[in-house]
Amino acid sequence: MLDVFEKSAVNKYTERIKGLTNSTRPLWKKMSVGQMLSHLNVVYEMVYTAKHPKPGAFKRWFVTLVAK
Repeated sequence: MLDVFEKSAVNKYTERIKGLTNSTRPLWKKMSVGQMLSHLNVVYEMVYTAKHPKPGAFKRWFVTLVAK
């Protein structure tokens, strides 16, 4: 896996993303191109913005309860 903090790796990933089309065959299970890019965008937003705040104690407890 390439280090995303190196310029050459960033350029490689950028070119790969630019090359995606609706007909690109997924290598990431069942997600479409749009779904995968949306997924990556949410992860980016969680790290660099406050758009998706961390859940409170009750919400964490409830999600844990439902997930089990």
